[in-house]
Amino acid sequence: MCVWNKEVRYWSRGPQMGVGLCWYRSLYIACHAAGAANNSSYVGVDASPDYLVLDAATVNLMSAQLGARTRIVMLLRNPAERFYSAYNMGMNEQLGQRGRRKATYTKFASELDRMLACAPGCPQEERIVGMFFNFGMYAQHVSKYWRSFGRKRVLVERSEDFYADAWPTVQRVLSFASLSTPVEFAVGLVSRSRRGLTATERNSGGVWGGKEYVGALQPPERRKLQAFYAPHNMELYAMLGRNMGWERNDSDAVATLAQQQQQQQQQQQQQQHRQATATTFSPTTSGC
Repeated sequence: MCVWNKEVRYWSRGPQMGVGLCWYRSLYIACHAAGAANNSSYVGVDASPDYLVLDAATVNLMSAQLGARTRIVMLLRNPAERFYSAYNMGMNEQLGQRGRRKATYTKFASELDRMLACAPGCPQEERIVGMFFNFGMYAQHVSKYWRSFGRKRVLVERSEDFYADAWPTVQRVLSFASLSTPVEFAVGLVSRSRRGLTATERNSGGVWGGKEYVGALQPPERRKLQAFYAPHNMELYAMLGRNMGWERNDSDAVATLAQQQQQQQQQQQQQQHRQATATTFSPTTSGC
């Protein structure tokens, strides 16, 4: 398994800047060399979070150019928590560049109602505020990848499961990608999972700014953000056929999910009666 850098961000920046696919492939040339030397298969890994919010045209381009062996893994966390994490990172980064004092939780709490009032676009706010909201609207992003890659090539996992016990999540990812598990890799990861992952192991963002986060998300602000994301979460749960548990204490959300699942089952039964068929295509790859 080869990782050139955790966040390559080629697909979110490269094509727009005129950087060709051959440059991207060249980053992983060591994978091919190592595989040839050991008569084995190596895979390249690109863990760029901003790929989640790529536009549909870029996702289509990614699918066509990377080919049928590509697999997409989405590790999703509670969007309310994700929003606050993005606020910390984005605001502190921008304020720091301007030589201003770092963000505080009091400032975040005082601004949240105003941001929610204009969500998700918020054209009058800092440009990054709209990005904060957009990242957590998972259903629309998962749908884009399903349309381009097909559901069987996209795996959706909960960050909370990974944080609690990393090994089962890693096993599902390896199985999904048809990869074997080196013994030394398994032993090391199981050991770390049993002792509990450190904050840096869960999210390396702490190394370059996360350590200056301004405290944990508090219940009043959590409720407001969860109210905003509730319909988007329900849409995602219905799509996946799985409750991600981000509103465990919200009885209305659970009732809504049950109703949506029942409607989805009815629609599936109707489709079976109509003997509806789905079309697939095999994307082409370009050589370098």
